[in-house]
Amino acid sequence: TTIAESAGRHYLILTLSNQSGKKISVNYEVQSSSSAKLGQDYTIESGIANFPAGKTRDTLYIDIINDPIDEPRQNIILKLKELQFGELIIKSITILQW
Repeated sequence: TTIAESAGRHYLILTLSNQSGKKISVNYEVQSSSSAKLGQDYTIESGIANFPAGKTRDTLYIDIINDPIDEPRQNIILKLKELQFGELIIKSITILQW
């Protein structure tokens, strides 16, 4: 996914490949290899994505900070860990200075 720095809030949809009869939780955090900087370019709370039983989607909210600094493309890379069931699909996020 590519978004403008002026976009404000961005919604990132996490999708499980299959439904489960149980609640599924997965921890997520921003990787240090991201070129966008937390608190300068965006804000997101690291935490836990929850998929209630029978559901395959959860939404994360990322607030993009529109600053006056002319910057090259930046990316935010989320690391998903400790998923116990199913396959998780995530889109990459690139911030453009528009």
